[in-house]
Amino acid sequence: MITVRYVFNMISALILIYILLDSRYDKKKTLIILLSGWIGIMLINFIFIFFLGYDIFYDYYPLLVHVPSFFLFNIISKQRGLKALFTLLTVIIFSIIISICGAIFSSFKDSSITLEVVGRIVTFIFIFVLIKAYFRDLYLNMLNTLNKGWGLFCIIPFCGYAIFYYIFMMNALGYSREWLVIMILSVIAVIATYLITMNFFRMFQEQQQQAIKQQQFNYHLEAVKHQYAAVEKAERKMEILRHDTRHFIENISSLIKSGDVSAALDFIGKKDSDYKKIIIEKYCENSTINAILTHYFALIKNDCISLKHKLYIPTQIDIEEMDLANVFANALENARNAVKKLSEERRHIDIVCLYKPKFVIEISNTFDGKILLDKYGAPFSDIKDHGIGTQSIKAFADKYNAVLDYKIVEDCFSLRILIPASADNVDNS
Repeated sequence: MITVRYVFNMISALILIYILLDSRYDKKKTLIILLSGWIGIMLINFIFIFFLGYDIFYDYYPLLVHVPSFFLFNIISKQRGLKALFTLLTVIIFSIIISICGAIFSSFKDSSITLEVVGRIVTFIFIFVLIKAYFRDLYLNMLNTLNKGWGLFCIIPFCGYAIFYYIFMMNALGYSREWLVIMILSVIAVIATYLITMNFFRMFQEQQQQAIKQQQFNYHLEAVKHQYAAVEKAERKMEILRHDTRHFIENISSLIKSGDVSAALDFIGKKDSDYKKIIIEKYCENSTINAILTHYFALIKNDCISLKHKLYIPTQIDIEEMDLANVFANALENARNAVKKLSEERRHIDIVCLYKPKFVIEISNTFDGKILLDKYGAPFSDIKDHGIGTQSIKAFADKYNAVLDYKIVEDCFSLRILIPASADNVDNS
C-alpha cells in the first residue's frame, strides 16, 4: 500500500504541475522533459526504497522528491526563482491535502484502504476541476504580469507545508481524534488562505485591465493632440498663403506680360511646393486610426527608419476604433524600439492592413536577432515593466477572437493579426 500511495502522489503531482506550468517550450517538448525527469526521480526513489527501506526514505522525502522537482521545474518553467518556488510549493500543498483527505476518509472505518483510495481520487478530481476552472488562467496571468511580492506569497504555502509535514508526514500526533481535528482545520485554513490569494490575483488582474484601457486612452489622446497641432499649423500656413495670393497673382501676371514664361513657371512651382508642405497626411479613411498612424509614422521617420505602408481602413469598421488604434500604437512602438537598435541602413518597418476580403494586419520589422518567445511563439520580456504592449495586443485578440501569428525569418520579425469580419464575435467577458 505504501508503494501505491507513493505512485499515486507522484502521478497526481505530475498532473498538477503540468496544468500550472507556464512552460518556455511547446507542449510536446514540455511533456517529454517533464515525463523524463519525473520517471528519473521515481526510479531513484525506488532504488533508495529498495536498499534503505521506506521509513528512511520517508524521513528524506523532501530532499529526494521536492528538491529535484524544483530543479526540474526551473528547467522547464518560463519563470524562475520565487515564482517557480511558489508554483511548486502550491502543487506540494495540494498533493498533501489529497493525502490528508485520503487518510481522513480511511479513519472513518478502521483505516480502510478502499476508503483512503476513494478519498484520494475524489479530492484529486475536486482540486483538478477547481484549478482548471477558477485558478489556472488567473494564476498564469499573474506569473506574466506581477514581478513583486512573490517572496511574501511563498510564505503562505511554505507555512502550510511545514505544518502538514510536521503533523502528517512526521505523524507527530499519531492518527488520533486530535490529529483528525487539527488536519481538518489545517486544510480549511490553507484553502481559505489560497482563496484570499486568488481574490488578490483577481483584483490585480482588474487593475491591469484598467491600466491597459488607460494606456489606450493616453495613446489616442497623444495622437489626437499631435493631429490637432498639425491641423492648426496647416491652417496658419493657409492663412498666410491666402493673404499672399493677391500678390502671387500680380507677380505671375507681370511675368507673363513681360514674356518671362520660364520665371512664371518657376514661381508657380515654388508656390505649389508651399501648398504641398501644408497637406495633412492621410494614410487611411478612418480618422481615429489615421491620427494614430500619423503620430507614429512621424516618430518612425524622425528616427531615420525606412517605412513602407499599404493601408485600407474604411471609416466604418466592425470593431471599436480605440481597440484597433491601441493595437497599431503598441505594435508600431514595439517595432520602432526594436529597429532603433540597428544601424540606419538596416532600419526597416513594413505595415499592411486590409479590411477586405479579410481583415488582416501585418507589421514587419528588422531586429538584432535577440528576442525571447513563450510557448505560444509570442515575444515576452523578463525586464521589469516591459511587455505590456504585447499583453495588450493579446487582450485585443482574445476580445475579438482574432488569430495572432508571430514569425521570425532571419533578421525580420513579423506580427500578423487575422480578425473575424463580424463584430458579433466579440467576447466582452
